[in-house]
Amino acid sequence: MTIPPHPASRHRPSAALLAQKLSPCNLNQILFPGCTVVACVRARESLTLKLETTEPAVRPKCGEPCIKIHDTRYRLIRDAPFPGVTVVRLLVPIRRVRCKCGCHRTETIPWIAHHEQCTNRFIALIQNRMRGEDASTTAVAAKYNLGWDAVRRFDKEQLEALFNNVNTEDLRIIAVDEIAIHKGQKYATVFINYETGQVFAVVKGKTQKAVESVFQMLVDRGLRDQIIAVACDMNAAYPTVIKKFLPTAEIVFDQFHDIQHLSAEDSANGSLGSGDAGTFAHAGFPRAP
Repeated sequence: MTIPPHPASRHRPSAALLAQKLSPCNLNQILFPGCTVVACVRARESLTLKLETTEPAVRPKCGEPCIKIHDTRYRLIRDAPFPGVTVVRLLVPIRRVRCKCGCHRTETIPWIAHHEQCTNRFIALIQNRMRGEDASTTAVAAKYNLGWDAVRRFDKEQLEALFNNVNTEDLRIIAVDEIAIHKGQKYATVFINYETGQVFAVVKGKTQKAVESVFQMLVDRGLRDQIIAVACDMNAAYPTVIKKFLPTAEIVFDQFHDIQHLSAEDSANGSLGSGDAGTFAHAGFPRAP
């Protein structure tokens, strides 16, 4: 009588298939350019791979091959997980070479993040998870066995890169407002392209000095006369800065804050609407999509 396999075993890869998937040749060609896997240790849901270099070292500054190796040190690097393996660690040899100037410099591995103990693809994975719905720093850190500070650092790096590459060439109407962070004890000022709804700048604080850097950036990019209107609340710092850097722009106070200052009764009646969208529509500007 033949005993059928356990149902759970149908979803488990065979030992031969697993060995093929984890073969040094396959991993080297796909994941670790310039290195090859020489050892593999698996413990439950974690995997540690030891690598050795297969290409000559390169001088960090000039990019020329270097034969003289001062020493080699191994670093433990986190890598992105794959099916069946939750934690992947790499033992990577990092060589110090003799540069033409006579000093010793550490070579750069292209697929390892600069000044981080992890690969570029692992950081990209964390950043993508932080962009997901209902994502939180605590949940992502727990899922990938990372420190809370590391997850926040990776997320911040991506956000800074996104903001630095925001296109402001067609910027005409902007909205400015502060948001409370850290339970209202600290603030940040957010700048939005009203016509597209895209955030193009965020600065710490809500003082005049804090927001001047963004308006100076707009002037440096030749947008002084292109921006026709700015929506903001009744913070005294905003009109002063706007008139200083964008003298031709019309200042439109956010009606939500106007109502707060005028009367609670008008706010309850909703006679003027609320928010920047209502403000611009009331002033004759097109409503944001």
